[in-house]
Amino acid sequence: LDALYEVVGTASGDSRQWQKVTPGILRRDFTPSATIAGFAHGEENIKALADSVGAPTPMFDTASKLWHDALAMGFGDADPTAAIQVLERRAGIEVRGKHAP
Repeated sequence: LDALYEVVGTASGDSRQWQKVTPGILRRDFTPSATIAGFAHGEENIKALADSVGAPTPMFDTASKLWHDALAMGFGDADPTAAIQVLERRAGIEVRGKHAP
């Protein structure tokens, strides 16, 4: 995973967000800079706005389900990157690396 981080970071998949959050995920550091509960709060307004203009929201719907699954698993006070743990549980794996910024 550390090699994948480096490759993506030098290719077209690189972004500030990739550089900011991926090292913390690899180190299993989910110290909150925001919270999953905060992300989940207010979703109804976003969805209502999209629905009112007829905008499809497939990415939002997927993210919303992930946030709500994370809340149900007790990750509400964790950083949004902790939602990786929901996906890990579904897949039966753990994402871990040694990379540090």
